[in-house]
Amino acid sequence: MIVAEKVDFFDGGTRSICLDVATETGDVGNTYEWQTCLWKAHYPNSSPLSYLFKETGAGPLGIVALYTEPERILGVSVKKAKLLSGIYSTRGGAPLRYVNEEVVERLFEVIGSHFDWHVFDVCVEKSSEFASSAVEFSSKYAGKFAVLPYESAPFLELSGNTDDFLASKSRNFRSNLRRKEKRLAKAGDLQVQVVTRPGEVDKALAAIMAIENDSWKFQEGTAITSTPAVERFYRTLAKEMACRGWLRLYVMTLDGNPVAYDYGLLFEGCYSMLKTSYREQCKYLSPGVVLRWFVVRDLFEVGCKEHDFMWGMEPYKIQWSTGIREYSRLRFYRNHMAVSFMVTMKSAFDSLKKRVPEKSMERNVA
Repeated sequence: MIVAEKVDFFDGGTRSICLDVATETGDVGNTYEWQTCLWKAHYPNSSPLSYLFKETGAGPLGIVALYTEPERILGVSVKKAKLLSGIYSTRGGAPLRYVNEEVVERLFEVIGSHFDWHVFDVCVEKSSEFASSAVEFSSKYAGKFAVLPYESAPFLELSGNTDDFLASKSRNFRSNLRRKEKRLAKAGDLQVQVVTRPGEVDKALAAIMAIENDSWKFQEGTAITSTPAVERFYRTLAKEMACRGWLRLYVMTLDGNPVAYDYGLLFEGCYSMLKTSYREQCKYLSPGVVLRWFVVRDLFEVGCKEHDFMWGMEPYKIQWSTGIREYSRLRFYRNHMAVSFMVTMKSAFDSLKKRVPEKSMERNVA
């Protein structure tokens, strides 16, 4: 039997439970350190509502931390419930050892009984048990639901060695890689520092922030320095993960000047690439490609089993990957007047879009 009891997420006892779950699932996003950094970066003056899920006679399954925040959807103001891990997650889903129908039913009971919410969002892998079970129990504990598209995540399985990896790639890929390596090496003194220890973090972060502010991402508002909360999260996370031995920052310099970086975590044999960028003025030298090759070789050397490129299907990720994880965003609507109006309006809007003639759509984008 699965039971859920309320607990304090920031109580010291939750740390070991979260780590046990994360170790079993191999997901650094399930660790106490990850989720604590997320919460303190975004909501430093409050606490999430947390429940310990456990199986009678078999011990804890994990701690699910939830919160609500106001949001406007189609012009309607609603209260949206989310999982703490959903602020930014490495794999999505709930931070539990396993998920089955009974676990999902208990989760909906908790959300339905203790939360004032209109909409509940959760990102899950399409093939997961959570996805199929959640849809089944939504009609009992929520109301309507929708399956919304979400970003996929390419990954590179690191089997064999670097020679095997290169052999699996096309001749054109190998030729371009060698050419770009030689061109960058001729441009000056090329060095790559791998930062893993707490005492090295501040200097590495200074170089990373400088690269971010001089990258294309800064103009698009996706850089680490884009908002105080995002920057606070990555700074705090780097220090916490370095203390745990999970941090892996790669900083590339050319003649002593930082030109590219990779910000990742190596946990349970999986390298999660959280952020990467290069200076826009060095784009013609392809520092991102050369650094990626250095990272891949380094991961082979330390015995890493997977390079997770995380969310987004950018072409460069596809070139390096061997597989793709597909995700969906499940949205559950509670039975409520405002929510019913919102769902009705959305259905009408979707129907209207389908009726727009194809030629008319073409004129709009021409």
